[in-house]
Amino acid sequence: MIKTSMNNHRFPNTDLLQRYSSDCGLFGPTSYRWNQFAYISRRLALLSASILQVTHPVIGQAVSQTNLYKTQPMSRTLAIIRFLDNLIYGRTETWIGACEKLWNLHQQIKIQYDGKTYYATEPKLLRWVWLTTVVMEMQFMPMCVELTEYNVDKIYEEYKLIALACGILPSDIPDSLMEMERIYHDFLNTEIKVTDTARTIAQAVFHLPSSATAELTSKQWTEQLYFLLGPLDYYCHLFAKALLPEQIRTALQVTYTKEEHQRFKRWCRRLQWFNKTMPARITKSETNLNAMAGDLL
Repeated sequence: MIKTSMNNHRFPNTDLLQRYSSDCGLFGPTSYRWNQFAYISRRLALLSASILQVTHPVIGQAVSQTNLYKTQPMSRTLAIIRFLDNLIYGRTETWIGACEKLWNLHQQIKIQYDGKTYYATEPKLLRWVWLTTVVMEMQFMPMCVELTEYNVDKIYEEYKLIALACGILPSDIPDSLMEMERIYHDFLNTEIKVTDTARTIAQAVFHLPSSATAELTSKQWTEQLYFLLGPLDYYCHLFAKALLPEQIRTALQVTYTKEEHQRFKRWCRRLQWFNKTMPARITKSETNLNAMAGDLL
């Protein structure tokens, strides 16, 4: 269901690899991204990243200009997921087209903040978006899957490739994961200023009304299933709360109780089991494999 709801996934399976062997795109079947991003746990961390991104006052101002978060609070996270799907699983033409579309969109976004004009393509803004995505995923992965030192190094090298594809200059990409984490914490302590705008955006996500599910259109409902595994809004919010730095939760006025923390740990254990068994269960279903074989948008 997860893979077929948006009809744009190719799960790494021998039969499917034969169909796409001529052009596997930017990463291909030997990459960690290709084999791991299909798991739902990789997507759960992206909601935390999208919330953390708007704590940068300029990015928060840019997001608030659309007002889309008020009616579709998950829309930005879903857009990030779709972009990464195209980047990771798309043929060469697909991922290049997705990157060009993203860059052109960012060039059109002009932000007025604190008496200055900014564009979404500015290096510091792009790097903060990339840093938060890397940190949130790297923080969450060990809770759901076993990672060796080799895996961690390989994952970070692939993150660097994503950064280049998104238009981040090589000089702005940290050489190592340790250096990346240092820059992230420097950003967190010096560049980040949680504004009322950021609080409003966060509250829209964490306080999604219970009636919202009933009001979704057919297309929106499909997207909700795609990301939330059905009406599991609460658990999606739980993961987002758990992964955010405590100082950011406090500044955003988001509560995270001991009971929620215990529930989060239980869900991590379930995801560990799910990640170990999902490939075997999916491979057994020829129907699912055929459904997943559709190319990307």
